[in-house]
Amino acid sequence: MASGPEKIEKNLRLATPRDRAEQEYRLAVQSLNSGRVTEAQERLRAALRQDPTHANARQLLVRLLLEQRAGDEARQVLAEGLEANPGQVTWAVALARLQAERGEVATALATLQKSAPAGQDYADFQGLYGNLLARQSRHKDAAEHYLAAARLNPGEGRWWLGLALALEADGRGGDAKEAFARARAAGNLPPELAAMAEQRSR
Repeated sequence: MASGPEKIEKNLRLATPRDRAEQEYRLAVQSLNSGRVTEAQERLRAALRQDPTHANARQLLVRLLLEQRAGDEARQVLAEGLEANPGQVTWAVALARLQAERGEVATALATLQKSAPAGQDYADFQGLYGNLLARQSRHKDAAEHYLAAARLNPGEGRWWLGLALALEADGRGGDAKEAFARARAAGNLPPELAAMAEQRSR
C-alpha cells in the first residue's frame, strides 16, 4: 500500500493537463476495445479539452467520426488540431481531402498552404497539392507539386500520371510523354489509367 507522500506525488503527477489527457485517452482505448464507441468518443473529446495537442486522441477521434460518417465534426476536429499544430502534415492532408470532397477546392488549398513548410518532404501532401491546383486549371503550378511528389516517391504511378496530365495541359507535350511512360512503368495504376498512360506515351 502506497504511503502518504507517494500517493500525493502520484496525484500531483496526474494534475497536469497532459497527464489527464493521457489518462482519458487510455480509458477511451479501453472503451473502444470493449465496443463502447460513444463512450470512447466522449473520453477522446475530454482528452482534447485537457490537452488540444494530444495527437493520438485527435487521430483516433477523427477515425471514429469518419467511420460513422460524421464528416462535419471530423473536419472541425482536424481544423482545431491544425490550429494547435500546423506541422501535422497528415491532418492537413486529411482535412484538405475532406474539404475537396465537398467541392471546397480553394479552402482545401488554403489548408495545405498553411502547412506547406512541413509538407515539403511528404509525397502525399505534394501530390494532393498538385491535384487541387490542376482542378483550378493552374497546370504549371500543379506540375511542380506533382514532380515533387514523384521525386519523393518515384514508384507511385499516380504522381507521374498527374505530372503528365499537368504538363500536357501546360503545352509541354514532350515532357508529358516521358511522364506518361514513367506512370505506366510504375505498374500500380488501375487498368484503365495504365491503358491511357500507355496510349499517350507513344
